[in-house]
Amino acid sequence: MTAFIHTLRQADRRMGIVELCSGKTAWGEDFYAYLNVSPSKYEEYKKAHIIGGAVDLTEYGEVLEAGFGSEPTKQVREQMAKKYNIDRKFEEKIQQQISRLWNDKI
Repeated sequence: MTAFIHTLRQADRRMGIVELCSGKTAWGEDFYAYLNVSPSKYEEYKKAHIIGGAVDLTEYGEVLEAGFGSEPTKQVREQMAKKYNIDRKFEEKIQQQISRLWNDKI
């Protein structure tokens, strides 16, 4: 096991990455779900999300909130943001940090 994977697995016990995802149920109805993705599964989750198709969200983490429709209501978004301190620009910020680190090494 690489040190990186070991670190991610340790992070799984302490934290998660909350993602708002949406899709269609097996019977074709729109849904949304807030998923607390395990850090060690985040890359795998993102790949599955990009590819599309049927996905069992519980393979990647814990479903914190879910409902029907393509987007949660404003009330649900506000409740989730408050309860889980959700930063809607989290992924963008992480990508910026990775880019900075990468550029520092070049």
